[in-house]
Amino acid sequence: MDVITALSTRKSVRSYVNVPVESELIKLIVRCAGNSPVGRGKYENYHITVVENKGALEEINNAAKKVTNFDNCTYGAPALLIVSAKHSDEADLFSEYITAGCIIQSLTLAAHSVGLASVCLLTVIKGMLSEPAIIAKLHISDGFIPIAAVAIGYSETKPATEKDIPRHAIGADII
Repeated sequence: MDVITALSTRKSVRSYVNVPVESELIKLIVRCAGNSPVGRGKYENYHITVVENKGALEEINNAAKKVTNFDNCTYGAPALLIVSAKHSDEADLFSEYITAGCIIQSLTLAAHSVGLASVCLLTVIKGMLSEPAIIAKLHISDGFIPIAAVAIGYSETKPATEKDIPRHAIGADII
């Protein structure tokens, strides 16, 4: 799948079937994220934690429920990929969030290209930050903070075509 097609047909999916994602696919998706643009080339300042353990996913979902009052924050996805950044100082925080966004985009496009559905999640990050014990259980290294997450898995939703997805226009000026 070429990049333009991937960008034109990827959509957020909020319903997953109870089928685990093959470890080879997860490894491929994570490896692809290593090609993301990273601020100042400091790849060592970013980490992806893959959560497949059902108990851990439930605990993350329960923490997110407490801060959102929404019951199914992970949408039943069998895998959650959490992007964490080594937080150095407030001046770099902006760069950390931009880089995490680039990594998330790479994760979602890589997942889409191998036939997996995905959705970006912020509520799970809010939940995890409200319960630091979860961060410790996930072995997220000291000095790293979870910034963004993406749920991936198989879905009963049929793959989209370019005409299935409404295009959202982002304003642009050429000067």
